[in-house]
Parts: sequence; C-alpha cells; structure tokens
Amino acid sequence: PRRRAIIASASSTGIGYSSSRRRRSARRDLMLSVAPPLSVMRTGMEAFPILSPDGRELIIGSGRNGASELWRRPASGEGEESHLWGSKRDCWPSSWSPDGRSILAICEAPEAGLDLWVVTPGADPPARPLIATSFTEDLPRFSPDGRMVVYVSDRSGEQEIYVQEFRDGAA
Repeated sequence: PRRRAIIASASSTGIGYSSSRRRRSARRDLMLSVAPPLSVMRTGMEAFPILSPDGRELIIGSGRNGASELWRRPASGEGEESHLWGSKRDCWPSSWSPDGRSILAICEAPEAGLDLWVVTPGADPPARPLIATSFTEDLPRFSPDGRMVVYVSDRSGEQEIYVQEFRDGAA
C-alpha cells in the first residue's frame, strides 16, 4: 500500500507542511500573516480603503462629517489623519494611480447614479469630474502603468466595462 505522511507546523510567521510519498519528499510553506488593525474606526462610517502605491498611506471614505468624504492616514496607523477632499455628495476612493499623484473616486451624482472624479492632492481645485453623465459609472481602476482607466457603466442600458486613456489627469 502507498503511504503518505504529512507533517504540519505553525508559527507566528506562517504555516508549513511536509509531505512524503515513497522516496519523494517536499516541503511547502504557506505564508499566512495576520496583522493587527491599523487603527480603530472612529465616528461615522469608514470604508473603501485604498493603499498608496508605496504602501505608506491609506485613503478611506468616512461619513464622520455627514456625507462620505476622503480622508488620508498613515498606513502604519501612527500619526494624524487629514481631510483630503469632500463635497456635499457621498464620495468613496476607488483607485490610486501608480505614480501616486491621482486618486479615482466614485461620487453620487446630483440627479441619480454615480460619477467618477479624479482627486489630485495639492492641486487647485483638488478634485474634478472625470466622467459625469446621466448614467451610472462605477468601480474605476487605474491600469498598472497609469495610462488607462477601466470602469463599469450602464450607458448602453446594461452594465458594461469601458476602458479609456488617462492623460495628465484627463480621460
């Protein structure tokens, strides 16, 4: 009969197991890490976190002042939060450009649906509509090189995926 042995071990850095079958033996490491929360959520709804490309900052949507606005905090959880941008409508972060200069946000449209905005920290104004129509645009993401934006829209009457160029903050 075939025999197979599995030996498992666990540590604070992960879980490993070894299996042997006849003369072959293999070791596999499963790296599982459980990190403590960055910080306890404050007042209001906080959701839709996105990490900066360098992993040092976090942008969240927070309803602590009424409408959901964009807030910036250190990813380490240490240090102060700062208000990044907000409007009278609910807005949530969705994607951070690979160069770290632009953030795509989803905002409730005045009439109905959702629009896409680009937030550029330090710019004047700090945010502007990227795609604002009478339809719903949602789930925007930057391409890995930052030259394209992909999003979902119902402009055809059905949910479809659209891809378009993103040049210097303009789609």
